Amino acid sequence: MRYAALLLALALAACDGASPSTGGLFDDAAFLSDADVLSGDWRWTRPGMRCRDGSPTGAMVRPTPDSRELLIVLQGGGTCTTPETCSRNRAAFSRADAAAFVDRLGDNAVFADRADNPFAGWNVVVVPYCTGDLHAGTREATVPGVDGTQRFGGAANLDAVLGQIGPPARRAETVVLAGVSAGGIGATLAFGRAADALTPAPVHLVADGGPLPLDPAAFDPALQRRWIDLWGLALPAGCPDCDPDQGPGLGAVLPFWTARYPGRRFGVSVFQDDIALRILYGAVGPECTDTRGPTCRLAPAAYAAGLQSVRDALPTEAAALFVLPDAGHTSLLTPDLFDLAASGTLLTDWLRTLATGGPLPEVGAPLP
Repeated sequence: MRYAALLLALALAACDGASPSTGGLFDDAAFLSDADVLSGDWRWTRPGMRCRDGSPTGAMVRPTPDSRELLIVLQGGGTCTTPETCSRNRAAFSRADAAAFVDRLGDNAVFADRADNPFAGWNVVVVPYCTGDLHAGTREATVPGVDGTQRFGGAANLDAVLGQIGPPARRAETVVLAGVSAGGIGATLAFGRAADALTPAPVHLVADGGPLPLDPAAFDPALQRRWIDLWGLALPAGCPDCDPDQGPGLGAVLPFWTARYPGRRFGVSVFQDDIALRILYGAVGPECTDTRGPTCRLAPAAYAAGLQSVRDALPTEAAALFVLPDAGHTSLLTPDLFDLAASGTLLTDWLRTLATGGPLPEVGAPLP
């Protein structure tokens, strides 16, 4: 009987592509066997993803031998709601685009092999962003003034990646789901799906430059409703407050996850004056067909109040805001990542705390 149980355990391990007790997550992962080499250790996989224009896309994977940690990064790149915003949001992401991304960033920023990088030596999966829907859309729709039907399938793309990496990734000791800009918002919206898909691996969140304010003056319910209706944005089941018609709206998603997933850590890194987010969250009303117009920008005080509403809603120790001084937008994929600090604390040290455990402090001067 004991021998039969051992054989069953070994068979299950073989399905995952590695031993359950030794080796790295992706050391013998079957999905990488036919992946294209991009550069160095980076691979291009094709789990059946599509971009906004209907063209195929994939994911970038960097396996690290013997590593049992996993960093998943959701790319940013704006949204698609008007001709102006759609023109600035990528509608396709090819293997050539992936190769260019790896050439530019594959050994830099959050992917750098250096002692002060909390994610050095981790396995990495990068999910491209070419759907304009915060990685969360579920429908095809037309946008007035934009040619053709837009495939807002970001949720399906992310689910395809999670399905592909799931068998080995479920053995991870630590998983950090990180998103940058629109990807930061998307990572927050998708956290529950990722956490459930990769169970029993513990999944934690880093939203870089992607806060979701609870203050309606900073994140107008009309803008939220536009996103939900246009993209078919899926709201978390069991969270009525996540519907802007019933509660604070999308800003309630992160507090909902912190309650639903105790023991996980949730970090939001932001700049005190982020013009990109002031434009994003100011894009409401018929006068805002061009989001570059000054009437479509939140006032600095309104944006700061929105950040304070995020800070007020997060519990201590498990979830926190890191507010960087001055102007800026994102951090994880920038060359100055290792120099960024607030109130005497390096952002990388705070990220290390999030990745390795321990109380996660609020960092940054009080918001005005």
